[in-house]
Amino acid sequence: MPELPEVEVFGQYIQATSLHKKIVKVTVQDERILENISADNLAEKLKNKSLQSLKRYGKYLFVRISGDDEIYLMLHFGMSGNVKYFRDIEQQPSHMRIRLEFENGYYLGIISQRLLGKVGIVDDLQKFLEDKELGGDALNIDFDTFKELLSHKRGNIKSALMDQHLMAGVGNIYSDEILFQSKIHPACDVSSLNLSQKKTIFQQMKQVLQIAIQCSSEPDNFPDEWLLRNRNVDAKCPRCGDNIMRTKISGRSAYFCPTCQKQ
Repeated sequence: MPELPEVEVFGQYIQATSLHKKIVKVTVQDERILENISADNLAEKLKNKSLQSLKRYGKYLFVRISGDDEIYLMLHFGMSGNVKYFRDIEQQPSHMRIRLEFENGYYLGIISQRLLGKVGIVDDLQKFLEDKELGGDALNIDFDTFKELLSHKRGNIKSALMDQHLMAGVGNIYSDEILFQSKIHPACDVSSLNLSQKKTIFQQMKQVLQIAIQCSSEPDNFPDEWLLRNRNVDAKCPRCGDNIMRTKISGRSAYFCPTCQKQ
């Protein structure tokens, strides 16, 4: 699933390719991706407008639409979403669900292989975030807020990091890296963490997310000392050389080093 770094990179891609270009046609190829809007209404909102600027919040991307009103195209990428700017309609990307055609002859395709992504129109950004009951953005919250959030959370730390109502943006993949860098076992109970451990997790969360963005969220570009360079049970820990292990935590796969991340 695209997490905060991937969505940030998608936003950078849209900014580099698709802003300030007049939209002349909107094609919805599968309406199941739409949230609280019809295909005709989406086309009406976007046709003859342009994409002006972007905001990211957690795993959501909001693209400001030109006009007097503050209206956004909302994008959530689900499990395997992506965007693609292209010119040859005969070579459009697979699993493209929505296509924006620009006046310059290029297209922006919104891809959702498993149809778990969502696209909609948002005219009140703050209300949208409140209705979704999203916690603070993981890159923007401060340590005092983070510490306070954990003080009210029960259960394991991996699930806490992934709880979008607690904090928005971290998912299954990056929670593993954050905890690996913090030397904290993913099944560790939140209530057992001391202040120093919470501070370490907070600092590593910020660092891991920022480095992932700098690396364009490409695993091959990640630092050699990262777990995500080779996140599988056949891998060796880049820190100590022990075998990486996998377990199920709250129904999700968690990868960790049993030596560096003792339970």
